[in-house]
Amino acid sequence: MNPNPKYGVEKTKIFWDADCTNFASQILLAGGVGMDTYNDVYKGWWWKGKGNRSVSWINANTFKNYMGSGYSTRSWRSFVSNVRSGDFIGVDFGNDGSVDHIGFVYSKSGSRLRIAQHTRNYLDWNGDWPDSDNEGKYYRVRR
Repeated sequence: MNPNPKYGVEKTKIFWDADCTNFASQILLAGGVGMDTYNDVYKGWWWKGKGNRSVSWINANTFKNYMGSGYSTRSWRSFVSNVRSGDFIGVDFGNDGSVDHIGFVYSKSGSRLRIAQHTRNYLDWNGDWPDSDNEGKYYRVRR
């Protein structure tokens, strides 16, 4: 799960990398989703080069808003039952209405999701996502 050197690593946080949405955007592009390119970073969804990309390419909440969200809940159990392999998922850790993190559901088995993500680079079963159960809010992004 090492970062792709072509796209670099986004460092939008002061103390740690925040590469999750850059990683999700790369998955979409590699999967054949066409970019919506503008010369304004606040429009569309695009990447032209390191440091030359739209806000929606790198910001979790803007990505969720641009791509759309078909389902949200505060319950991890309910969330898992409403997502499937290939879904992009988001979490609002503070339940303040702004998605803080994006991941990709690589596979699903029963009540567990195998999630690929960056920031803490991994492909893991559930990871730390259930930690926000009934505290944060989960989003199914773009299906």
